[in-house]
Amino acid sequence: MSNEIAYINKNTLQKLREHYKFVLDDFAKITEISPKNLRYFEDNSHNSYPSFNQIKRIASLLNKPFISLFLDFDLIYPMFKQFDADKRIIYGTDTYNEGMFNLFVEDLLIKRDIYYECQKNLGQSIEKIDPKIFDIYNSNLIVLANNIRNYFNIDINIKLNSMRKYYLYIVKLIEDKNIFIQNFRAKNLETARGIAIYDRILPIIGVNIKDKYPAKLFTIFHELVHILIKNITICSNIEYGKTSDKEEIYCNLVAAETLAPRKLIFAELRDNNIQSPQLKDINEMSAKFHVSNEVIIRRLYDFKIINKEQYFRFISTLKMVTKQLKENNKDKNKGFNNYKYTLVDSNSQKLCVALLNCFTRGFINKFDIGDYLDFDYKYTDGFLKEVSNG
Repeated sequence: MSNEIAYINKNTLQKLREHYKFVLDDFAKITEISPKNLRYFEDNSHNSYPSFNQIKRIASLLNKPFISLFLDFDLIYPMFKQFDADKRIIYGTDTYNEGMFNLFVEDLLIKRDIYYECQKNLGQSIEKIDPKIFDIYNSNLIVLANNIRNYFNIDINIKLNSMRKYYLYIVKLIEDKNIFIQNFRAKNLETARGIAIYDRILPIIGVNIKDKYPAKLFTIFHELVHILIKNITICSNIEYGKTSDKEEIYCNLVAAETLAPRKLIFAELRDNNIQSPQLKDINEMSAKFHVSNEVIIRRLYDFKIINKEQYFRFISTLKMVTKQLKENNKDKNKGFNNYKYTLVDSNSQKLCVALLNCFTRGFINKFDIGDYLDFDYKYTDGFLKEVSNG
């Protein structure tokens, strides 16, 4: 059946593509269907139709039920989450694909709506973000970073035995102040690193699911600054030191100062009598401050502790070491995937707890949870157990 012809509604396919503002050539690239064939698939006067395999691929990409491509567009349009695309600011436009970003934003909004619906079923009100949060904004990045740590009660000296636990600790503190943090699925990190959606009730910070914990934390604080500025942004290039946009530079500097404050960096160097940092020192500082090695290297360069030549040498060495480690661990990690951790870590803690409570009260079942979070229901038991363990 997979290669049999699927007699879809051609108008619906075209309207779906146009709704998300996919240029036909971009849509062809990500669906791995030639532009010529896509034109035929949208043209009622042409007797060409896609295979079931191709339609499954398109439906999966658009995060729509397979059957929706056989229905009239007006029947499925109410399923879509509407948002104001004109208010968005795009950073890293060399990789910008409007259709993909529209899908990411829609998915983030849908996940937040599921949380709203759960709260409604549980008879609980939606707590709004405190307007006073915007008072902590300051054009002085050191002051703002300090305000962020104080407002969210962040203890950067807290001792936790894994990077994952520190990530969850930070996410909980920020979500406790009514900011919704949710991962989105992108093919790669270049597509988008983070998304900020300002909202007067429950703002959203979107993080690329493919990023590692230190990078996700950096993205969260980066996007938090955008929210404090009251912007809706999509950032595809937020690597520290790799952007020329003023607001992006500021967001990067605040994120770095929040996680690895200047005074603590200097204290670490002084207390350990480090005058000429080596890669070992950088590894230890990155572990202490829960940031990537690249952030520490950039901090040392910005503070003129290392020069430009040393900076690039460290970055080059780090790339080689990372590549080697990846190669060494390739077989070791093959087939390993702890789904219960992945599912909890990639979804809002607010949403996870709300789903657990709705399940406990009998409002939803295992199949519902799988549908809501886009995973096979057979993983639901592990997911619920991990959420209940806190």
